[in-house]
Amino acid sequence: IVFMRGRDERVSGLPSPFGAWLATDVGNGLIAVYARYGEQEPRLSAHIEKQQIIAHAGSSGANEKDGFYFSFFDRKERRWVNPQVLVNPLADTRLPSINAVKLKTAEGRPVNLSQTRVIPQGRYSIFAEVNDTIDGGLFPLAPHKISAFVNGTEAGALVFENFFARDGLLMAFRNAIIPVKQIYAEPDAYEAGEFWFSRGIAMLELIAEDRAGNSRVAVYRLTVE
Repeated sequence: IVFMRGRDERVSGLPSPFGAWLATDVGNGLIAVYARYGEQEPRLSAHIEKQQIIAHAGSSGANEKDGFYFSFFDRKERRWVNPQVLVNPLADTRLPSINAVKLKTAEGRPVNLSQTRVIPQGRYSIFAEVNDTIDGGLFPLAPHKISAFVNGTEAGALVFENFFARDGLLMAFRNAIIPVKQIYAEPDAYEAGEFWFSRGIAMLELIAEDRAGNSRVAVYRLTVE
C-alpha cells in the first residue's frame, strides 16, 4: 500500500470524489487504485496478499449507488490504464450493442440516422450510442473499441485503453490524442470520428468491439446531396 484515505477524511476541508480509496504498488511502475468503496478491512497491513479482502463495496465519494472504482495508473508513462487491458478477460459471449448512430454538422446541427438517410454534403462528426455488458452484468460499459468507416476509409478509431493528462486536460486516443470532453460531448454517445461526406452514395460502417473478441457491425447507406 502506497496511499490510503478513509471515507471521512478531508484535505483543506474538501471531500474527495474518490471517497474512501487506497493505492497499491503492483510493480513495473503500475499503481492499482481501489476507490469509492464503503467499509475497509480493519486488519490491512502494508503488504496485500493475493485474494486478500481489502474493502467492501459502498457509496463513498461521488457515487450514489453501492459499488467501487478500479483502475491502474502508469507512473512511467503518466497515464491511466483501463484494467481490461491488463487482466484476463472474463468469459463473455454477449455482443456489444449499437443503439443509435448520429451525425452532427460543423455548425452543431444533429442528424439522427434512424429518421433520415439523406444528408447535405459537408463535414460531420459521427456519434455512436454503444455499450457493452458482460454475461450477468448489471451496468452497461463502454466497449473496448469503436471504429467508423465511410466507403472503406477510416473516419475514426476510438480505443478505451489509456487516458492521459496534458496541460490540465484529460485526453484519450482516437487516431490521435484528443480531449476526453470532446468524446463525451454528446449525452449517452461517444464521438467516434469525423468525415467529409461528398455528393453521391456513402456507406457508413460502425464496428463496436469488446475485450473478449465479440464485435457488432452496423451499416448505413446514405444519400449525400
